[in-house]
Amino acid sequence: MLKKIGLVLVAVAFAILAFPNVLPHAVEMERRITIQSPPAAVYAVLADFHQYRSWDPFSANDPESTSRVEGQGLGSIYAWEGEKIGRGKMVMKDLQENARVDVLLTFEKPFPSQAHSAWIVNALDNGDTEVVWQLQQDLSYFQRYMGLIMDGVVGGNFETGLARLKAKVEVKPL
Repeated sequence: MLKKIGLVLVAVAFAILAFPNVLPHAVEMERRITIQSPPAAVYAVLADFHQYRSWDPFSANDPESTSRVEGQGLGSIYAWEGEKIGRGKMVMKDLQENARVDVLLTFEKPFPSQAHSAWIVNALDNGDTEVVWQLQQDLSYFQRYMGLIMDGVVGGNFETGLARLKAKVEVKPL
């Protein structure tokens, strides 16, 4: 009987250790929203880390978290730390005026890793703006398990953040 239990435990351990080999090595996700405001107004908020916390969905989930901004524009840094959101930073790596903001994300806690994110600003024919929030991340061996649920977990936060951005930027008629 002990031999059978031992064999089952070895088989389960092998499956846990081998399964990441068949999982995707990277995760890509995106969410989008239409904002009734011109692209320049939307871009101005996206390209300014000083405004990020006002629409950031992650710090909203961790009200005791702290953040700091260093610099302005290209090369600026947004760093955060909180019990629920961990610790990390974003660095603005590329700016294409009224079109795109690219950032490098470095997560320090709880799991060290890096990802690339972008906010893409698309002008629509009616004067509105479509914003696309993208994320691409290569996954380490055991992070591949997280890749299975990342879209469902992080995607909801992206949707919340885009809705908060819309509320912040959208011009409402008086």
